[in-house]
Amino acid sequence: MGSPAGTGTATTATQIAITLNNIPTSATVYVPVTLAATTGATTLVLSGATPITTGPYSTPQQLSALTPSATGVVSAIYAVATIGSIGPQMFSVPVVVQFAANSATPETGMNAMNALITYAPSGAVTWPASNIPTFAVSTGTPVGGSAITLCQTSLLFPFVTNQLGFDTGLVIANTSTDNLGTAPGPTSLAKPQSGTCSLSFYGTATPTPSTGVPDPMGSAGVTSTTNTNGPVHAFLLSGVAPGFQGYMIATCPFQYAHGYAFLAYNLTQST
Repeated sequence: MGSPAGTGTATTATQIAITLNNIPTSATVYVPVTLAATTGATTLVLSGATPITTGPYSTPQQLSALTPSATGVVSAIYAVATIGSIGPQMFSVPVVVQFAANSATPETGMNAMNALITYAPSGAVTWPASNIPTFAVSTGTPVGGSAITLCQTSLLFPFVTNQLGFDTGLVIANTSTDNLGTAPGPTSLAKPQSGTCSLSFYGTATPTPSTGVPDPMGSAGVTSTTNTNGPVHAFLLSGVAPGFQGYMIATCPFQYAHGYAFLAYNLTQST
């Protein structure tokens, strides 16, 4: 981009900005340090790259780790390093997004990650331009990417009651530590997972709030840990929602949750 009086001289190489949106703040994004055109021999180099030297993402292509901003944005700026040929150039950009364990949120599953590719730097120019070239702000539409689905188990207890002398016993088990898998063989072990189940009640005498009701052990919801003994939590409805009658849903942020309930009458009576 030149000045009004004539053509200016470039002060920086042309840059390509890859902007990823809706990335969970707990995630780490890995992008290649160098991009080679699939047609021609043009190469791009990631600005400010710090190649990782160990771990599964260091080979076969050198990658650099980027962290999202507080608003879930990751920007990877590539500068043209070499120009191999004149004409359209195509690049393949593999992106790896790694999530911390149990870090997903409901908002994560609602918003799909997306990407926008633009020239950089961009913005309105007041002469003299501080960067040449400077490109107009893109009006392009981000391209949709992967949506993250929460890994959870929802258990429906269709009828529970603590009325008219009845009480309901409930059991929730986290079976992610046992040796039962989805395929035969010694490698089919379930992957240990943990989390806190939320209990939601629908009916009469519904407790307030209706979710995350403290259980008799004093924790928020039903706490499940991943120990080798297979964590099981048993409790009475009267301990979490006294006087309630209706149905209950237990939402557990892990797979392999199982539940059981039974009704008992006059538990405290001697006759």
